[in-house]
Amino acid sequence: MDLNTLGARIAALSDALNAHRHAWLAGSADALRTAAIHGRHADLLAAPLVAELRARGEAARPWLNAVTRIQIEGGCAPLRDRVMDVLDSEIIRNLNDKWYFRDTPRMIAEECNRKQRKVLDQSQRRVLARLEPVLLEEQEAAHTLMVDRGFTSYQAMCEALSGIDHDTFQHDLDGLLDDSGSVFQKHLGDALREAGVHPDDARTHDIAYLWGGHFGRARRFPELLPTLTATFAALGLDPAMLPGIDLDLGPREGKHPGHHVVAVHSPDHIALHLSADGRWEGWMEALAATGEALARAHAPALPRHAAPLWDGAVVVAYRALFASLPGNPDWLAAHCPKVPVAEQLTLFHLWWLYRLRHLIGNLRYARFLHGPGAMIDKADAFEHTMHQALGVRLERDYYLWDTAPFYDQAVALRGHFLGAQLLDAMIDRHGRAWFADKAAGDWLRGLWRHGGDLAALCAELGVKDPADPWPLTERLEEVLGTFEGE
Repeated sequence: MDLNTLGARIAALSDALNAHRHAWLAGSADALRTAAIHGRHADLLAAPLVAELRARGEAARPWLNAVTRIQIEGGCAPLRDRVMDVLDSEIIRNLNDKWYFRDTPRMIAEECNRKQRKVLDQSQRRVLARLEPVLLEEQEAAHTLMVDRGFTSYQAMCEALSGIDHDTFQHDLDGLLDDSGSVFQKHLGDALREAGVHPDDARTHDIAYLWGGHFGRARRFPELLPTLTATFAALGLDPAMLPGIDLDLGPREGKHPGHHVVAVHSPDHIALHLSADGRWEGWMEALAATGEALARAHAPALPRHAAPLWDGAVVVAYRALFASLPGNPDWLAAHCPKVPVAEQLTLFHLWWLYRLRHLIGNLRYARFLHGPGAMIDKADAFEHTMHQALGVRLERDYYLWDTAPFYDQAVALRGHFLGAQLLDAMIDRHGRAWFADKAAGDWLRGLWRHGGDLAALCAELGVKDPADPWPLTERLEEVLGTFEGE
């Protein structure tokens, strides 16, 4: 093969790789099929080129320059591997000009990694561009809610948030749970005494037994309404929320006395099995299960087997209480005087705003990470951006290296769209570390957070059934690559 023929083959290879790159970046199914064809064509062109390089030895230097440039521009991994084979071959290692060939593999590796990050960034941008309007819509909804709750503006909430101390906030949250828990226990005890039952006996008896005849006529709902109203008022629930929820008020064998409220789901309804337990743990379970059931009653489209949003499911109940029930501020003012109602509402709304702004900041951070420069070099420049995005200042170690909050956030929100099927499959297949990896986590976090867009994203990725985790898992691997070891 003469030099002119070799040069022509290199030019053809460059054209094939460029076609492969543009087709891949287009992202559609047809374009991906076209990219595969171009990729195979590039492979065929690369084979004689590699053979020629192996044969030429010292004369390979200018062609190695050309191949390296083409490879970097085209982003073809198979060709990169073959070129690396050439550089590691006995012929190349025995050349006199060793410094060039010693540095070239490093240069190729660095440039190829840069190119891969750039291609990944293109994929991320397409997804993030679709997710950002959803975030902005949620942000606008949060603004409306804040105004409805008496704040002057969303900006006022942001300013309040910027000075919040997370440890102090968590302490206040725990204190509010304790205070409201004791109030609940007092109300429950009063109700039991009025029914002629000592509170200590409540731990081993069903409400149907304790309140006797009231619940013996369970089918006559109007007669139960005053008792149910008082019971749910003690829980801080507005009776207007009761429609849409079935109440299992009769005795049930095997009902554990430690469960105050147990939500049992079926395809058509939600049943709350009530039993009496004045312990603090029972209060948490009551809030968690009742809040989840109330949310489901007003969002029947949620998956049947959706889990609580995260382990601290009691916060879900409080969100339902403070965001959906107009009677609760008055109830809190009357029964929880230790903490002003306005402060309670502020704390819980700040909590949700904090999480929302955290998510927005994460997406902005994902974009920022894939720009030029090393991550550690971006720390100072990004600190201001992070502060603007979240409204809070975080330690540098947190936003540079700590991926656990991202993972926990995704786990917490999985039940909204797949009932943990996809996430569990990813963990089983790749392990926890794969999902927590920065490159994978930055992209997947947006997908997990916005399960409502999953159907559209699956269609874009060519996955027919979002409920089947394996095709989506495999397709994500094809599009994003496997990040283990990077």
